[in-house]
Amino acid sequence: MGDAVDNSPVVTFAMKGSHEFQKYAFTIAVTIVVLTVHLLLQKYLWKPLRMRRIMTKQGVAAAPFHIVVGSLPECFAFMSKYSGDLHVDDHYDATPTVSPMNTLYFPKNENFFLYAWGSEQRLTTRDPEFVKEVLLTRSSDFGRAKLNAYILGQIIGHESLATVEEDPVHATHRRILNPYFFPEAIKAMVNSMVEGTVSTLQMWEEKVKQGGGVAEFDVQPDVHAISGKIISLAAFSNDFETGRQIYENQKSIIEIVFKSLGSLLFYIPGSRFLPTKQNKEVARLQKANHDLLANVIEKRKKAIANGTEVSYGNDLLGHMLRALEGKGASVDFNLKSVFNNAEAFYFAGQDTVASAMNFALLMLARHPEWQDRARKEVNEVCGSRNDAIDAAKLNRLKTVGMIINETLRLFVPLPKLPREAKKDMQIGSVFVPKGMIVEISMQAMHLDPRFWGDDVFKFNPERFANGTAKACTHPQAFVPFSVGPRVCIGNNFAMLELKVVIATILQRFEILVSPSYKHHPYLNLITRPKYGLPLILKAL
Repeated sequence: MGDAVDNSPVVTFAMKGSHEFQKYAFTIAVTIVVLTVHLLLQKYLWKPLRMRRIMTKQGVAAAPFHIVVGSLPECFAFMSKYSGDLHVDDHYDATPTVSPMNTLYFPKNENFFLYAWGSEQRLTTRDPEFVKEVLLTRSSDFGRAKLNAYILGQIIGHESLATVEEDPVHATHRRILNPYFFPEAIKAMVNSMVEGTVSTLQMWEEKVKQGGGVAEFDVQPDVHAISGKIISLAAFSNDFETGRQIYENQKSIIEIVFKSLGSLLFYIPGSRFLPTKQNKEVARLQKANHDLLANVIEKRKKAIANGTEVSYGNDLLGHMLRALEGKGASVDFNLKSVFNNAEAFYFAGQDTVASAMNFALLMLARHPEWQDRARKEVNEVCGSRNDAIDAAKLNRLKTVGMIINETLRLFVPLPKLPREAKKDMQIGSVFVPKGMIVEISMQAMHLDPRFWGDDVFKFNPERFANGTAKACTHPQAFVPFSVGPRVCIGNNFAMLELKVVIATILQRFEILVSPSYKHHPYLNLITRPKYGLPLILKAL
C-alpha cells in the first residue's frame, strides 16, 4: 500500500506560499537586472550620445566614441607613435605626448572639441573668455569632475583643500590655511628653502669634485629630493623621513591608479570596491600614510602634555592642529582634514614644483645665453654663494622669474583642469548641458599663437619682461596655477622655492645637456620627463 499523500490545508498553503515566493523572487531578480541594465545604458550610452548630439549640433568637433572606454583607444594609439626621443631643436611642443587629444582635434575646431574619458564627455577648450566664465564669473556653477576627484582622492584623500567639493567647505579650508601662505609667512621660510637645497647640492659638488670638475648624472631624483626636503621643513619641521615615506607611498598609488586606467575593468561600476590585488595595495598605502601622520601628531600632543613643548609647532601641521581648537574651529575642518591637507601639500607642493624645476634646468642647459644672464643677475643681487639669500633679494631676480614663467608656459605641470557643469547653462555662444565636463586646457592656451605670437614654441623668457599681464594678449591665456576662487594656494610658495633652487644651483655650477638625454615630456598626473634628466654639471 503506497504512502498517503498529505493534502492537509497546512501543507497546501506551504506549497502555495513557496510557489508565490519563487514567483516574487524571480520578479525582483528580473527587476534588478532590468534596472541595472537601464542604469548602465543610461550612463555609458544614452547620456553620452545625448551630450554628443548637443555639442555636434553646435559645430563642435568630436572624437570617436566607444561604449565604456570612450575615446581612449584613439588616444593610446596616437601616443604609441611617440614612444622615444622627440629630437627637439628649439621647437618645444609637448602636446603630442602630454595632451595627445589636443593635437588630434584642436586643428578641426578653433576653440573647442569633444572627447570621452570613459563615460565622461569632455568639452575641451582653449578659449580664454570661456575659461574666465568657468573659473571666475560662474565658478559656483561648476564642480569637480568625478573621475579626477576619485584619482586625486586616492592619493591625498577627499577632505583637503584640493579635493573638497562644496564651496562653503572649500572656503573654510582656505580661510584656515591662508595665513600660512601669506607673503610675510612665506618670506620667513626662505632659510628653510636654502637649507633644503644646499644639503643636496653638497652631494652634487662631491660628485663634480670626484669627476675632476665635471660630472654627468640624472638629476631628476635629486630635484625631487630637494623639493621634498623643503616641503618637509615647511610642513613637518624637518621630519624629512616621514615626508619621504608619505611621498613614496603616494607615488606608488599613482602608478597603480594610472595602470588601472588602461584596463577595461576600471570603467565597470563598482570595480573600484572589489578586493583586487591593486585595490588592496592602494588601501594598504593609504593606511600607511595615515599611520605616519598619526604618529607625528601623537608625538606633538605628548610633548605638550609632558611640558617639553608649549605648542604644536610653527609649521603647516602645527598651524592646522591649532585650527581644530579655539575660536576659529569649524565642523568643516576636522582631524581628517588635517591629515588630507598635509598629504595634499606634500604631494602637490613637491611634485608640481619639482616638475617645473626639472624643465627649468633643462631650458637653462639648452639655452646657455639665458643661463649666463640669469647667473650674472644672481651674482649681482645675491652676492657669493656664502652670502645669505633672503626674500628681498629673491624678489629682485627679474630674469630668473622670466625664465621660470616661460618654463611654466611651455611645460605647465598641470596641463588641464576639468570642471563639471552643475546645471544647463549658456556661456557665450555655447550651450553646456548639465553633467558635461568642461576641460580647460592650460597647455593649449599657453601654446596658442593667437595669444603669444609666431614664436610660441620657442623658449623666449623676454616675453615676460613686463610681467605676466603683458606677456600675451589675454590675461587668462597664462594660468599655470589656475585662477579664481580655487586658484592654487601655494603659488607664491612655489615661485619663491623655484627662485631659491635655481639661484643656488647657478652660483655653483654650469649646466649642460647630456648627450644621453631623451626629450619626452609625458603626463602622469603631472607633466614629467619620461626618461629622466641627465645633465652635465661643471664646477664654477
